[in-house]
Amino acid sequence: MAIQIVDLRALGSKILSADLEKACQGRVASEIDDLQTYLATGAGKVLDLINVIVG
Repeated sequence: MAIQIVDLRALGSKILSADLEKACQGRVASEIDDLQTYLATGAGKVLDLINVIVG
């Protein structure tokens, strides 16, 4: 099991589990996963996904 510390700015930090497979894959593979997840479930931030496409 892997963990990561996420900075929530003014709210402090939070310890969450980390997906090591995703963290180790290349940028393009990660962006493709994000786009496929968005298309399948609607999960994700639209502006972040637009930045991936327009890049």
